[in-house]
Amino acid sequence: MATSSLQLNKTQVGILPQWKRATWEDYVAYRDDSTDERMRLFFDGTYLLVEMGSEGINHAKVSDLLIMLLAFWFNARSDQAAE
Repeated sequence: MATSSLQLNKTQVGILPQWKRATWEDYVAYRDDSTDERMRLFFDGTYLLVEMGSEGINHAKVSDLLIMLLAFWFNARSDQAAE
């Protein structure tokens, strides 16, 4: 595994995406990193952008709530006949 000379704080990367000066070896090191965190990498010439996955447990909770609200709404209006 290649070692990266680029120092990125993985907890703050997703807050404000910024292009950082990097080498191709830095890109390869992040690409081959076996972390469980989901990240997207973009390399352009001498710059690297790391975007951390923003969807997590909170996204799932909101999605489940929306589905439940829609189910209640449709259930309350189930007496209408389909044409």
